Amino acid sequence: MQDRVMRTSAKLNADSTSSRQTSTAKLLDTAVNMVKNGVTPDVITFVDATNQDINEEVLVAIQNEHDIDQAYINSLCEAFSSAVETLERKATQIVGHAESADGYCEAHHLCRSQEALACAHSRRCEEQLRQKWEIVKHEEREMRRIHTAIHDEWCVHPPYFSSIEQGPHIETWISHRMDWSQTSPYPLLDLPQDVRDFRHVSVTYFEQYMAQKIVVERVWREYNEKLVECAGLEAEWEEKIPLCDEAQRECRTHSCNHASSTRQAREEFGQEWARITSLFEAARITKTANEEARKNEWETLKIVQCLLDHVHSSVIDSLETGAPCPTIDSDEEGVTLAIEDCHIVTRGCDEDSLTAHLCLDWCDVPEPPPLPPVEEPACSPTFIAQEQAQFLAHIQQQYNELLADNTPYPDDPLSSYETVLSPAGWAGCAPPLVCIDCAGSETPAPCLEHTGPAHVCHLHEEYLCPGQSNADTFRCLDGTCVEQVGRCNGVNNCADGSDETGCDGLFIPAYLTQSCSTYPDEFHNDAHFRCADGQVIEKIGLCNGHDNCADGSDETQCSGSIHITLESTSGRSITQETLETHTSVFHDREYSFDSLGDFQGMTFIKYSNNDKVTDHEHVMTKIRTLQPTTVYIVKLESHSLSWVNRVDGWTVSNKAGVEFSGVRSTRHKEWDESLLTTDHFAASTVYEKTFPAGTISLPGSGGGDGGYLIFASRA
Repeated sequence: MQDRVMRTSAKLNADSTSSRQTSTAKLLDTAVNMVKNGVTPDVITFVDATNQDINEEVLVAIQNEHDIDQAYINSLCEAFSSAVETLERKATQIVGHAESADGYCEAHHLCRSQEALACAHSRRCEEQLRQKWEIVKHEEREMRRIHTAIHDEWCVHPPYFSSIEQGPHIETWISHRMDWSQTSPYPLLDLPQDVRDFRHVSVTYFEQYMAQKIVVERVWREYNEKLVECAGLEAEWEEKIPLCDEAQRECRTHSCNHASSTRQAREEFGQEWARITSLFEAARITKTANEEARKNEWETLKIVQCLLDHVHSSVIDSLETGAPCPTIDSDEEGVTLAIEDCHIVTRGCDEDSLTAHLCLDWCDVPEPPPLPPVEEPACSPTFIAQEQAQFLAHIQQQYNELLADNTPYPDDPLSSYETVLSPAGWAGCAPPLVCIDCAGSETPAPCLEHTGPAHVCHLHEEYLCPGQSNADTFRCLDGTCVEQVGRCNGVNNCADGSDETGCDGLFIPAYLTQSCSTYPDEFHNDAHFRCADGQVIEKIGLCNGHDNCADGSDETQCSGSIHITLESTSGRSITQETLETHTSVFHDREYSFDSLGDFQGMTFIKYSNNDKVTDHEHVMTKIRTLQPTTVYIVKLESHSLSWVNRVDGWTVSNKAGVEFSGVRSTRHKEWDESLLTTDHFAASTVYEKTFPAGTISLPGSGGGDGGYLIFASRA
């Protein structure tokens, strides 16, 4: 018996928890047997040594294991708090970015409204100057008529009355001797009637000439004064443009910072929260099992110690009284009661529990805080709709009030000069810069090596509707999420394979959203489409072959002629016409097509030739479409158009271009009609690009001779 007990003690000190628990169970059997069968006095040494091992090593090891698990749980609880604190700190930073972006974007809107107002004043002055020029031309014509009459009388032909056929020469008349007999008291000297007639006519013309000279000088003076005024107003307008461009760049920079910081904060928190939650749930399973095992082991050891203490007491009593130790045979009731008393254990986590100190303290998983709202990066349809389609409401109101102020020309309002064009409220004559994407906001290309499975969408991904994606994530139609690089990569990363759906269409990846309960905070017609049942989808989903509207209304306008609306950011006229031989080329030039190339019968977007002064950096034309549309840029051979090579997606088309001609009339040609020659233009280089439904912004042509023409067709 003693040898067995000693071997059991050696096993109790094993390092492995499982081995230790096995040894503990065996030790309990040994202790029970010792109580039942009795022991010799030399077992006291074993009992004391075993109790010492239990107290100093085994129970300490169990407590240490508990402390380690508790510390791990505490670290997870702290991780929840730390993640929330980090998010709150970043949310504060994001608010700062948002305030900066809002401030700079408001400054941009205000500056553009001032630019548009300066343009309105300049345009009104130009129109007034044109009217004064018409007056100058009228008065100059009258002056030249009088001048011609005098010139014909005095300078071109000799006086008619001096001809031999019509009377005596003027020299003979001047040298004629006076008839003094006819004079009283002076000689009688009279002029021939023809001289009298000449002088009468000359006096009349000279009087008209002098009077008209005053008029002509006045109208020229007024014209030149107006010219100086218009030059000053144009200079003020042009000085505004670079200031507003810089304000727009600042708006974009801070908007990019806002979007980037928001995206990063959302992603980092979503991934960290998912990591902690996963670890916490796994810990609940494993640590709870460990807790139960430790409690059982602790209780067993305490029972063993109780039994060993009973054995120890029995041996001491036996030594003191000389009576044998009680056994199950000699004292069945007493031994059984002793064993049962040692097995009585209070469980649970109350203070009187034997293992209350081994109860793990679990924190409640906090409710995740609201994430910073998704911020659209610069150049997304929503961003452009918000920043380049309308002024902020209070700026628009202020701008309208300034337009309505007709001082000092009450009969010539500024609103008459195409200064408010966009139905949404953006002022004409103040074109914004072409938007440049934020760095890192591009949708990544499919990665053929990506085979990662779908996962339960993280908090930062939950706003996506099934079938919707952003630059990082695609949400499968079954509601799970995959990385965007796994979209259209030839691998079914979604369990339902929806990440490989719509990968053979015009636009990859296709917009697959079929039902979405999340509506945009601000509906904007440039970026969104309202289905017949009231559901809102992104315009990119129109006519893409998928019923993104639950009622299919997004696919009902996808046949027949294209549906587009147009806007010229200069405020000048722009129309959609079917190209025929009689179609004029521009609204403000008398040019006509000589050759239609491959564009016969195609939709022609006719704008004003003066819009060509819009440079390559600013938006000249906006085309709003309700279906995928192919846009053709037909470039004049004499003109450079750098942006078609700079912007992705434009390719050289094999379509034959067009030719046109016409007479360009300018002010310096009005006095000399010989300068009115016919100009011929060849536009043979054709570029094309297909766009999804939405708003297409085209840059300007940069001035100079020529420019480009715009055509469109259904994709």
